[in-house]
Amino acid sequence: MLKRFALPTLLAGIIAAGLVAELLPASPAGAGDASPGESAAVADVAARKSLTAKAVRAARVFKASLGSSQRAALQYSFNSSEKKSGWSNLPTNFVPRNGVAIKDLGSGQRARLRMLLDTILSSQGYADEVAVVKANAYLKQEQQNQDGAAPIVDYGAGLYYVAFFGTPSPSRKWTVQFGGHHYALHMTFSGATVSNTPYFIGVDPPTAFEVRGKTYEPMANEVAALFGAVRSLNASQRARARLSQSFDDVLVGAQKDGQFPAKLGITVSTLSTPQQKLVTRAIRSYVGDMPRKQANRHIATYKKQYAKTKLAWSGSTDATRPGAYVRIHGPRVWLELAMQKGIGPFRSHYHSIERDIERDYGAGP
Repeated sequence: MLKRFALPTLLAGIIAAGLVAELLPASPAGAGDASPGESAAVADVAARKSLTAKAVRAARVFKASLGSSQRAALQYSFNSSEKKSGWSNLPTNFVPRNGVAIKDLGSGQRARLRMLLDTILSSQGYADEVAVVKANAYLKQEQQNQDGAAPIVDYGAGLYYVAFFGTPSPSRKWTVQFGGHHYALHMTFSGATVSNTPYFIGVDPPTAFEVRGKTYEPMANEVAALFGAVRSLNASQRARARLSQSFDDVLVGAQKDGQFPAKLGITVSTLSTPQQKLVTRAIRSYVGDMPRKQANRHIATYKKQYAKTKLAWSGSTDATRPGAYVRIHGPRVWLELAMQKGIGPFRSHYHSIERDIERDYGAGP
């Protein structure tokens, strides 16, 4: 996998290819790419220098690098039901993913995929994605070091998949779906509007690990921010925020779209200003995986809804304990993080998800 600092060395060639892609017609339609499932035109077309326009160029360059069978596997109709059914937090041999696998890409194609992800994610978000993929490489490394029966789980950095739902366009909705074990990203571009949910991120191992001499610690920021908000509560507030239910996983994960419970916990607007800032920090630890301008727009909306937003926890305020759980639930924002209890030989580790209750999968205007 290319490191972020190495990407500029590819920029000249990829920009040149992007200019060609802009001048030529879009790539041929692949599986399910044509109407009737295509998205309608949006009212607010993206400007030429916008994030959407940059994402369109990067997506076209990547798609143009693929062979015909790969393009067919990559491309879906925007409204395809497989967008919702084809993602999970589980390893890919348990739940098949949509699109094209990293392991099936050549070095040049991988470079163009890296450039696409680098374009649509912030530096924080790109680092999170790289670290989760490295964690899967670490699990593969551990697997190879063990003796015994053949493994029942497939791990590896090549087992992450990319799919496009809708044709990359500055004037129609389209989605980049990227994911595999412990990672699922849905970046939807709707002209000038950009959204990033559902966004699942998890990690095993839950502590720092090393791959090829480099140390990674995915989700350190998210865990510190969410549990930090809970630990800022005084005894009375903590009691009001505590949930009676126990959790060993997230509630509204894959294939549980729309299954949000009643709002429970302490109302964020009743907290002190420093405490509210910690809640905002927790939200930014996820929403901030989008580029800053787009993230700030979402966060501003969520902050206006603090009078109807709840902070809640269960199990423990110690993030390292199995069953520790934190949730932020507003009219639109949904964040939950769980320290999942280990099953059999597997360790306890983190699962988390960000959703926008009104805008998942690019819903809304």
